[in-house]
Amino acid sequence: RDRQELQLLERARIVASLLADQPGLFTSKATMAENTGGKHLYVRPLSESIQIDGRTKDWQSYKERIYHFSDSLEHNKDADLIPSSLSFDFHIGSFKPFLYVLFRVKDNHVVFRSPKGSRIDNGDHLQIAMQNSEGEYVRYILSARKPGRLTAYQLPSQDSQESGVIEDPRIVGYIRKTSNGYNIELKIPLTMIGAKVAFAIADIDSKRSRKIVNIVRTTGSGLLEEINTIVVPSGEIQSLLARLHRNGSRIWITDINSKVIALNGSLKETDRNEYDLNREESSNGGVFSAMVRAVYRSLLKQPPKEFHDDLSTASQLKTPEISQALAGTPATRWRNTSDDRVNILTAAYPVKSEDSVVGSVAIEETSNSILILQNRAVEILINLSLLAFLVTALTVFAYATRLSFRVRNLRDNADQAIGS
Repeated sequence: RDRQELQLLERARIVASLLADQPGLFTSKATMAENTGGKHLYVRPLSESIQIDGRTKDWQSYKERIYHFSDSLEHNKDADLIPSSLSFDFHIGSFKPFLYVLFRVKDNHVVFRSPKGSRIDNGDHLQIAMQNSEGEYVRYILSARKPGRLTAYQLPSQDSQESGVIEDPRIVGYIRKTSNGYNIELKIPLTMIGAKVAFAIADIDSKRSRKIVNIVRTTGSGLLEEINTIVVPSGEIQSLLARLHRNGSRIWITDINSKVIALNGSLKETDRNEYDLNREESSNGGVFSAMVRAVYRSLLKQPPKEFHDDLSTASQLKTPEISQALAGTPATRWRNTSDDRVNILTAAYPVKSEDSVVGSVAIEETSNSILILQNRAVEILINLSLLAFLVTALTVFAYATRLSFRVRNLRDNADQAIGS
């Protein structure tokens, strides 16, 4: 454990020294943006583009990247609090040049826009508030008269003299009804998005009144000044971290406010299984060696390939070791997981520019490598014990054979020396 801590801290120091030459990474729009009430959202990259059809099959490999939002209570017409019927699971990812978003909405009454009329908000709809690439705040409403393509409408700004909404074809959306609500899938060009973005689902339950009864937001407030800051990692920093990446480890980069601005790797994409590492040795050993290893695999506790990761959707790291690193002191910490067999080690190191801390680097590994070493030690111990037992057994057998042979000779000589 001590050796693993020292090695991981040394790797963090090397990465921090490389990032110290890129201070611009820590002074992006999102890191410098004021964010008094909203949260921070780090958008993890996708491995391929998403088909905008309202289906969830393209998101199956990103099961751990789920954010859940709900309003536990809502007001009814008599001003009593009742359990809310509206909630949604939120997926987000980037595959250049687009931002992809999926909402899996649970709603007991799905109401689409009125077939007639020009109102765009008299049915269940999606609201988007963002700061665009020019730093201006813009708002959108996405709605549809029936399942299928969503239409995005840009609302007039508060300071604008113009009235009416403008259809924006750059945002592509699709709504599909499900057994317990509906799915909304979006594709937004990254060039449209600045430092902040927030989403909200508005619920309408009555086709007669068509009034909004509940709104669930990805941020705690509807104020534009308090919406989430967002970071989509640049290709330059991703390629740098990819060169420094090792299987079974994860690298986090945070700014001075603990916001995640870059991430690479996964604690689960590991090939450091002891049997994989000795695959060539096992193949050369033949059937007997494979049988022995199969026995060891069943007897010894093996590194789990699946376990719950508490930081799978984290966008801000407010942990003791990160706080210590941002204060200028390197730190390491072990933390537990829901699986008793796995602990996670984090080594954090400060990133300095002109003698001031501008961010931190955190590298994580699991305790699987320690378990692998432990299993190897147990294997060696068992093998040596079996070898010692075999040598001892052969020695005792040889001695007993020689002794019985001498006793047999003595018996034969005695028989021959005594007459009838």
